[in-house]
Amino acid sequence: MENICCIILAAGRSERFGGNKILLTIEGETFLDIILRKLRKMNVEPIVIYHYPEIRDVVGTEIITVHNPHPETGQLDSIRAGVRALPDNCDGFVLWPADMPLIKLETVEKMLIMAAENPHNIIAPSFKGSLGHPAFFPRKYFEGLFSDLERGAHTLVHSDRTVSYESADLFTKIGVNTKQHFRRYLDEYEKDTARSGR
Repeated sequence: MENICCIILAAGRSERFGGNKILLTIEGETFLDIILRKLRKMNVEPIVIYHYPEIRDVVGTEIITVHNPHPETGQLDSIRAGVRALPDNCDGFVLWPADMPLIKLETVEKMLIMAAENPHNIIAPSFKGSLGHPAFFPRKYFEGLFSDLERGAHTLVHSDRTVSYESADLFTKIGVNTKQHFRRYLDEYEKDTARSGR
């Protein structure tokens, strides 16, 4: 697979957090900045699905952005909007929730290797036997997503169409929904940084 895209789900209303969590920073980078930096290293084209205009302003004009005016409907409309915006030459896409920016680069690189080896399957990492994020969808599922997603992307990923690989990356399982979650997220980041000696 040569042309890989990434749909970044950044259209949530952040009601439980009480503010626009996607613009939170870790070491001076917003959540979006962190994800976009990792995608650039892999030559993956991002498509950002947003609701709040300040997210579009942070992303800039060089990246494809798609507005979701109805985030209250959940991720379904955002995913569909992202699929519609995929370039014609896109061979597959990574589906990455924007509130999980610390998923490791090597985790996604491994997923893309698995995608090349299993071109007819959805790919997802597994942490301690439990499927996590992000997920990869090859082109053969683009059209089917619109019908299968009536039951949610979760159902599609948790099916026999998915090939998983075991990952030691805790950040495939934890994101930020509340301020308490963010404090835990930063704690886990500091622990991970200390372990890796960065």
